[in-house]
Amino acid sequence: MVARVKPVRNWLLILSGLGLLGGLSSVTLAYSISSFIGNGTYSVSLGLGMAFLASLVIKVAIAYFQDVLANRIASKVKAQFRSELLSVSFKNINARSAEVSLLATRGLDSLDAYFGKFLPQLVTTVLITPIFVILFFVVDPISGVILAVTIPLIPLFMIFIGLATKTEQDRQLTSMSEMGNHFSEVIRGLGTLKLFG
Repeated sequence: MVARVKPVRNWLLILSGLGLLGGLSSVTLAYSISSFIGNGTYSVSLGLGMAFLASLVIKVAIAYFQDVLANRIASKVKAQFRSELLSVSFKNINARSAEVSLLATRGLDSLDAYFGKFLPQLVTTVLITPIFVILFFVVDPISGVILAVTIPLIPLFMIFIGLATKTEQDRQLTSMSEMGNHFSEVIRGLGTLKLFG
């Protein structure tokens, strides 16, 4: 198990590095655009233009590679979980086939969004937010203070949204499991139903 988790951990470290690089390119983009607007003449120096173009190309390339890498991680983790789930369900005679099939298909497919969207964005946010706060303090201390006060509210609201989403997801999963079990029981008893008309 540990040997199989290690490659995924390595991919996640690469994904974190790409997130950091993408965040730094975002900082460079923001700086070059603000310098262009803030100088009043709307003239671009060669160095500023090169920095803008380079950071734009890097950001686009990193977004592409993050997407490819996240999909690869999701497919590896899903294949690993699916094989372990099936091996456990074959050993456990009390496992309901409908619940196992639901978990092995739709349940594991939801990992795509986790690894493809949530995880890269989480890594980028954790790594880049302190850099942005420091830059705000350097450029405009009042804006830096406002940012430092309001940023902790974001995870608080995310926790509230996550708790509400978890309740709704649990309700949907229970409902789908019950329907799947009912359908499985009907299919299993189809011969008996047909025999008695």
